[in-house]
Amino acid sequence: MKRVLNILVILFVLLCAFGCTKKPLDNAEANGTELPIASTTPTEEPTQATTEAPTEEPLPEVECYFISGVNEVTALDFNLPKWSITEWSKMWESEEAPEEFSVVINGKEYVGTYQDTTYGYYRSSPIHTYYFDNAGMDSPFSIDASSLELIHIGFSNRSFITEESMLPDLEGIEETAESIARGYALILIDNLEDYEMIGPEITDAASRYENVASFNKYVFEFVRTLNGEKTTDYLEVHIDSKGNLLRLSSHELGVYDRLAEEGAKFEGIDLVAYMRPIFDEAYKGNTSDPEIRNVLYALTPDNEVVLMFEAYITLSDGMAAGGSFMLK
Repeated sequence: MKRVLNILVILFVLLCAFGCTKKPLDNAEANGTELPIASTTPTEEPTQATTEAPTEEPLPEVECYFISGVNEVTALDFNLPKWSITEWSKMWESEEAPEEFSVVINGKEYVGTYQDTTYGYYRSSPIHTYYFDNAGMDSPFSIDASSLELIHIGFSNRSFITEESMLPDLEGIEETAESIARGYALILIDNLEDYEMIGPEITDAASRYENVASFNKYVFEFVRTLNGEKTTDYLEVHIDSKGNLLRLSSHELGVYDRLAEEGAKFEGIDLVAYMRPIFDEAYKGNTSDPEIRNVLYALTPDNEVVLMFEAYITLSDGMAAGGSFMLK
């Protein structure tokens, strides 16, 4: 009996030991959910989209021409073709020009006699020039040869200026000069709001003449610009301190759209960078960038849109080198 009791005690101890060493269930197993299996496959890096830098469009090919130079500089110095301005400056008598023509300014008629025909600088179409009597002396006006519209009229001859100098200055002319100039500009320009006004530049109207009392001249420009530069679609208005018109002078009003469309080939051209190697080739050892001045979009007598400008450097001896150039 005692032996049986010992056997039962041994069995009870073994059962307790087995139950105490069993691995306890974690929450996932207890809830009947599977534990995730760690993957041994390397995780691939996400593919990143690559974007290539946009390819810059090459600048349109243009050709540089030499027009004129300072200090005996020639086209040969720059190894450039020369573009002659003879076409702009030549004069002839046109059989189609009326012998007499009249224009009306501020209600007053001026009758002129035909003199000659020319293109005038930076124009693509010719103009007829007439002379009219102005204070006993001749003064000119010009009309477009095709449209017969007024292009230019000037009153500043010695007789007129002498008479003007005797008149009192208009009271408050400093404040009213702009509105007076705009009034004169409207004679030739309807859409004046499309034009940028520059000025006034104030100078002595009588500086050209001796023994004439000085009085002020106010110069205003109304210009359409392209890429920040002037175009030949512009007008100059000169008035004096008496409030009277001294000069009304346009170039080619209304050509802006044409210049903007065909002049796009010059957009993005850095004239300093463009001209630097040309000057370096002409003047070995030059270390300065050329100075660019008077950039102008224009039409030639061949009806081609061009970019006119001046470029200069100062040489080691202090002399200026450079001149006028044209891209086309």
